[in-house]
Amino acid sequence: IPYELVTPVRWMRSMLADVEGTDTKGRAILAASRLWPEMDFSRKKDHNRASALLMGEYGRRMEGVAK
Repeated sequence: IPYELVTPVRWMRSMLADVEGTDTKGRAILAASRLWPEMDFSRKKDHNRASALLMGEYGRRMEGVAK
């Protein structure tokens, strides 16, 4: 299975670009709730779930993109 290592800075820069603020956990929750409004991200600890979803979405968007 082909894979590419991506640093957190790289995927966060892309996925959190349109979310203002400095708190990356809060920004991840906000970005994920915009993409998946049906999901509940109401708890502060849900940032892990939000980050995982955003990483997956980053990978989906970058799939097939010329490097």
